[in-house]
Amino acid sequence: MSTKRNKLFFLLKSTIQLLGLVFVLMFFLACTDIPYNALMRLAEVPSCEQPPRYIFVQGGNAFPSADALLLQYHLEKSREQFPEAKIYYCLPSVSSDTSGESYIRARLVSIADTCPLQLKVISDGVNTYDEIQKLVSLLPHDSLHCSLLLITKPEHYKRSIACLNRSGITDICGINTMDTPVPPSLLAHGEESKRSPALLWRYNVWSYLQYEIIIFREYCAILYYRLKSYI
Repeated sequence: MSTKRNKLFFLLKSTIQLLGLVFVLMFFLACTDIPYNALMRLAEVPSCEQPPRYIFVQGGNAFPSADALLLQYHLEKSREQFPEAKIYYCLPSVSSDTSGESYIRARLVSIADTCPLQLKVISDGVNTYDEIQKLVSLLPHDSLHCSLLLITKPEHYKRSIACLNRSGITDICGINTMDTPVPPSLLAHGEESKRSPALLWRYNVWSYLQYEIIIFREYCAILYYRLKSYI
């Protein structure tokens, strides 16, 4: 009995030490620019050199979350810039529940009097790969080489583009959906001088710790997709 207890104690102690080591490593990495640069590499996407024929929105979290609202904002800006593009919008599900996430987002998409022929909701995809397969099945065969504007979360670009390329869609462009700092000119008079270096440092460390979790999760997803031959 004592031997079993000692093994459990050793296992618990080793687990706590390992978690502590991981946290210390994450903290020191958060004091550098490595997490930000790693996220930027995941978010790399070419800009549009010509008006895209399609706009594909994918990867939003629960609505109305910050990510979902941000994607909605970029979609509205893209619709203003490319009014002739047809929109394919990925939603978890579409039901008759008018209080649900899908209904709200579909309503937001149609606020600006979008022609119904220009909007197609993809609601039966279970993951990134499945949603893209649904998209490919909806596109005319001769449209696979047409320009497509992808709007998604920053960390999601690399995986989405790889899945699109695997499915035969190679002419892909995107927009920068990374967080951007507030310009000093938009701050109230005197607010800029109140920002202390310690406060900015704490904000960066906390943000970079979150980036590390996002990056780790995304690379795990990319590895899984490679093992499944999705990319």
